[in-house]
Amino acid sequence: MRRCIALAVLSAGLASAADIYGTLREGTNVRGNIPFQVLDTANRTIVNGRTESDGSFRFSLPGNGRFLLRVSYAGQSPTADIYSSPKPVQYDFELVLRDRTWVLMRR
Repeated sequence: MRRCIALAVLSAGLASAADIYGTLREGTNVRGNIPFQVLDTANRTIVNGRTESDGSFRFSLPGNGRFLLRVSYAGQSPTADIYSSPKPVQYDFELVLRDRTWVLMRR
């Protein structure tokens, strides 16, 4: 009986994690090894990571809802809202320079 309960709790915990994946580019160039953070609505850091050499990223979030992706690039910290759900969500971003300010645009 204890094994069944433990498995049910573990399965419920895994089901609440939300997978986010995608790429980061500047124009046609991928941007690898770029640091990023994901913050919750209370401005707490949930994820610290770096893009892979091909510009891709993948991480899991502790539940569904709105989060903030912040990228460290060229001395600036452009941000974008991301939303997690029970199913994996793909976010492909492009870094765009506007009036000397880097902006994250969803592709």
